[in-house]
Amino acid sequence: TATATATSSSSHNLRVTSFNVLADGLAQNGNFCFASEGMLSWEERFSRLTAEVGATLGDIIGLQECNNYDTHWKKMLNSQGYDSVFSPKESGPAELMGYSKDGVCVAFRRSRFLLVAHECFTSPVSVHALLQDKLTDEITCVVSCHLKAKHSFEDVRASQVESLLAAHSQQLSTQDVTPARVFVFGDFNAPSTERCCRILEEDHFTLVSTPDVVPWTTWKFRPVNGEPQVVKRTIDQFFVKGDAIATQMLSLPDENTIATLEMEEKGLPNNVFGSDHIAMSFNFATHPKVEQEKVEQETVKG
Repeated sequence: TATATATSSSSHNLRVTSFNVLADGLAQNGNFCFASEGMLSWEERFSRLTAEVGATLGDIIGLQECNNYDTHWKKMLNSQGYDSVFSPKESGPAELMGYSKDGVCVAFRRSRFLLVAHECFTSPVSVHALLQDKLTDEITCVVSCHLKAKHSFEDVRASQVESLLAAHSQQLSTQDVTPARVFVFGDFNAPSTERCCRILEEDHFTLVSTPDVVPWTTWKFRPVNGEPQVVKRTIDQFFVKGDAIATQMLSLPDENTIATLEMEEKGLPNNVFGSDHIAMSFNFATHPKVEQEKVEQETVKG
């Protein structure tokens, strides 16, 4: 694991973040046993969420369950040097509760990337963005998505991933590009063993969020038969295909810290963390063979 420090300016380093930020409206109506009303208010949570997002220092950031995009997230990201694109759900519980539509977002450092093309989909809700690296001219494809929740919808999630891959292939064909790498990440509402994840692996994607690396991404207490029941599991997933090897994951909250001890009693969200999920951030090395050959050549010269 690694703490969040600025990535190298080298073209061979890349940091990518995925984060379900818990939609405004779903927080207040999420049946979180120990979260106070103040903890769940949008104003209080947004300040904590922006701190979490900013701390990742991601070159590319994907958000899920993101609403209040035009009024809050877009402005915040822009002020931090990111351009972004957003895809709202066709309909969802937040909107039905009287809040703005939530959806998914892809943000990228404008100092490093140009947006070549993007497409938005509602089934599953996803953004497919093609980014050109200003340092290398390479194309990176980024897909941020949010799959159907609840155990009983495993077949739906599998179908959604199949649709996701079909849309991805169509986009590459339409744009006539071959990306150097593809990142697919988001809230899958599923463990890595579920069929929706295996479909990606069968398409030669590599799972980065393996259980040994990411033991949990959500940690909360909800009532069951009137008693608080803990839900602590990994349902956010991260996949990569092509020229990128994960070298580090930024640290999860340390289980010995005060913040995490509070989680053991109260779960997420709390007065430190604004969502019921944590942000996943990975450092990637690209062109590893080129870098190794360069090192070997320099060694021989020396």
